Formats: sequence, structure tokens, C-alpha cells
Amino acid sequence: MVSVERDTSAPTSGAAFVFVSTWALLALGAGSKLLQDPGTLWHTLTGERILGGGFPHQDWLSFTFGGHPWIAHQWLGECLMAALHRIGGLDALVVATAGGIALLFAWLHARLVASGVSALWAVLVVALTAVATSHHFHVRPHMLSLFAFAWLYGRLADVDAGRRSLAALWPAPLVFLAWVNAHGAAVGGLATLALFALAWLGAAAVGARSPIRGARAAAAIAALLVACVATVPLTPYGLDTARTWSAILDSQALPRLIIEHASLVRTGSWQVLALAAVYLAALAGASRRDLRATSLVPLVWLALAFDRIRHAPFFAVAAAIALAELLPNARWVEALARRGFRVQGGPGSMPGRRFALGALAAIAAAVIAVGALWARSPDGAPVLARLDKNRWPVELLPALRAAARDAPSGAPILNDMPFGAFVAYETPRLRIFVDDRWELYGDDFMLGYVRAEPSWLDGWVARSGVSLALVQNGSRLQHYLERDGRWSVVATSSAGALYRRASLARAP
Repeated sequence: MVSVERDTSAPTSGAAFVFVSTWALLALGAGSKLLQDPGTLWHTLTGERILGGGFPHQDWLSFTFGGHPWIAHQWLGECLMAALHRIGGLDALVVATAGGIALLFAWLHARLVASGVSALWAVLVVALTAVATSHHFHVRPHMLSLFAFAWLYGRLADVDAGRRSLAALWPAPLVFLAWVNAHGAAVGGLATLALFALAWLGAAAVGARSPIRGARAAAAIAALLVACVATVPLTPYGLDTARTWSAILDSQALPRLIIEHASLVRTGSWQVLALAAVYLAALAGASRRDLRATSLVPLVWLALAFDRIRHAPFFAVAAAIALAELLPNARWVEALARRGFRVQGGPGSMPGRRFALGALAAIAAAVIAVGALWARSPDGAPVLARLDKNRWPVELLPALRAAARDAPSGAPILNDMPFGAFVAYETPRLRIFVDDRWELYGDDFMLGYVRAEPSWLDGWVARSGVSLALVQNGSRLQHYLERDGRWSVVATSSAGALYRRASLARAP
């Protein structure tokens, strides 16, 4: 969770407003948008499997790679998702995720105001941060990485500015221990910690301002970094977790085919540049004494965002924290003030632990409340955040479930990748063709799926005896079914279509 100052003063009204309004907007107004990512469903299923039967070492969802080695390298986040799902289904996942995002933005707003930024400009920066990160607002373990990164960067910024001592970083190894078990972006956190440590050591070496004063402090920061790195193998899978991270990062096809791994230019996520422009303008107007690690490290994350858009949320959080340091002292602030655009504000204070505990208590109460509503739902469907029928083939569920009941347990189904986890979640009797776990399927198989060449698909159909297919409208897989001529449409919807063909004799 995000860092909270030790000040026990009452929370500012601005932070409370940002928290409540953001939470309400995401949970009530845009709940279905948080359920757009196919990973939400298979992450939840994985957590359920761990809670019910231990850590998996093989795939159990697909007929193409069933029994092949696979590890739940995000197991901690998945177990948290499964626990929330047991309380209140998808509604609980949406409410908790929206609450966490709202608390993050309230903390950023309060940090900006406490640093001397006017309330209006603080709202502007938080709004730009939200815009730059909104494409990653999904219910999945990746959000835990964003919260952990915010805590880390905020704590490092406080030490960098002299508001805290190096001793304030002592919880970092514990944070990383949880982080490496929740999501692979912990690697980015370790790199950020290393960048700050190198900047401080370099500043100390040339006699510039630095939190490191003397050999003992240098040894302490080095020991801290070693302790944080040492958490990487402390997972149920040992170093296999890090090997999985490496396999994902080393994939040559993944950035071309999965949008969140593509570059900023290819995805067209230009909204990130609005926050980047404000940050770069503040950096250009900074004095030499303000050019510290806190204000410069966001440049690294901005470059990484251009390479892969999934890094943009980390740039956004780092830039917002850096702007709290840069904006009040930027050289162009006075010129704007003379024209009626006041950037600087009066002195403020960060919300204390009471605010954070109150916000967390409110989130917990909301989760329990939606759980009670969900328990009374006759069909077990979400109450607040139903799956979008234009994104998910929810209108095909009656036909899909009927087909699953008629088929033997473990029967295969041909599906488009975005529908894989949906099928596994809604009809666990079926075994899917593919989902978005790239580390399981690998480049060759995924490229074969994307190309959807008839000869390649014919081989899988013949080997598996598959007689059901759930495909997206207009996809290559649907074109294959239509051209084949032996598949008939069972039902259609705005999101996709269900097909059936006569049973095939299974090849030896």
C-alpha cells in the first residue's frame, strides 16, 4: 500500500474528496471497465486452485498444453483475488481495486498539497496521472505492483529530500518479499532502488548533497539493496519465478501481439504525453539543487514507457511524486502567478495513519456489503459490475453451458485468446485452446494461433477431436470456421459466436 506520513493531523478535505469521488467513479460508474482484461478471470481461478489444493506446477486449463510445466508466479496477488472473490464475487474484486486506486490518488494529491502545490494544480496533476495510468486499470496483480511502487518511490523521495533518514527504508525488504510473490514488476522496483542508491553514492563522492554521509551509511544502503535483491528466490517456486519473468521479457513476439507489451507509439497511448509535458516543463524550470534522484529517475521510466506501454503507470506515479518536489520551486511559477495561474499553495500536511486506516476500513466494509448483496443474487451474477456484453460473450452463456453439460468432463473447445479465461471461469468442465499466459504457450504456438493457418488449425482439431468453438466476431479463427464449411453456428452475440461440428474421431 502507498506510503503514509507519520503526521497524525486530520486528513485534508481535498484528499478525502479525491478518495471518495475517484472510488465512486470507478466502482459505480466504470466497474465493468475494470473487468476488461482476460487475466482477471484466470488469475482468480489460479488463486482458487492454490487455496483449494496447493501450488500448481502444471497447466490444468488448456487441452493444448495441459500437463505442461507452468507456475503461478503471481500467486500472492492471485490468492488475494480469490479470497475477495469468495467474499463477494467479481463485485468484491472491483470495489477493492477501485478503492486501492482511489487511495493512491488521494495520497498523491495530499503529497502535492503538503509540498506547497496549490489544490487546483494538485488536482490537475492527479487527473493527468489518472489519464496516463487508466489503460492499466484492471483487476489483476499488476495493480499491487503500482501500489508497492508508489510506497517505494514516496519513501525514497522523502529520504532524498532529507525529510526522513535512511533508516526509514528498513521496511523495503519486507515490501519486496511480498512484491516478488505478487508480480514480476518487482524487478522495476529493484532497479529504481538501485538508481537512487547509485545517485546518492555518486553525489556523496563529489561532495554534493546526499543522504549518504560516510562509509557506514554507504554500507547500510548497499546492505539494504542486497537484502531486497535476496528476496527474489524466496517464492514457492524458487528461482523458477525469476526465470519466468525472464522468459516473458525475452519474448520477441509478445510486444508485437499483446497490446500492453507494445510500445507507446504502436499503442497510440498519447495521453501519457500530457503528464510528461508538465513533468518535463517543471524539470526544465528546476534549479540545480532540485535536480536530485527523485526528479530525474522518472526520465528512465518515461523512456521505458516508450518501449512498452505497461511501464507508463510507473512513470506516471514517479512523475507525480517528482512534481511535488519540482512545481513549487520551478522558475516559471512566478510568471504564471502574475497572469493569475497560481501554482504555489499554502503550507499543508499529509493525512496521517488515521486517514489510511479509515480508507482501508471503508474499502473492507464496502467489500463485505457487496458480498452480502452478491450472496442474495439468485444467479450469482455481479451486482455492481457486470461483464460487458460487447467485450465478453455473456449472451452465449446459456448455449455454452448447455453444450458443456452435454460434453464429457474435460472436453476441448476451440476459442479465441481473449475468451479463454472466460470459458474456464464460466464452464470449468471444458478445456480451452488458448488464453493469454504467454509464458506457457510460447512464441511458436501463439504465432500459429495469430496466423490461424488452416493446416495448423486442422492438425489441432484432428488431434483433439474438438467439436465446439467460441470465437470473436470477425476474428481469423471465425474466418477459419466459416471457410471450413463443417461448422454450424449455435448462437451469436455482439461479442462473438458459438459453433459446433460433428464429433471427430480422436487421432492416436
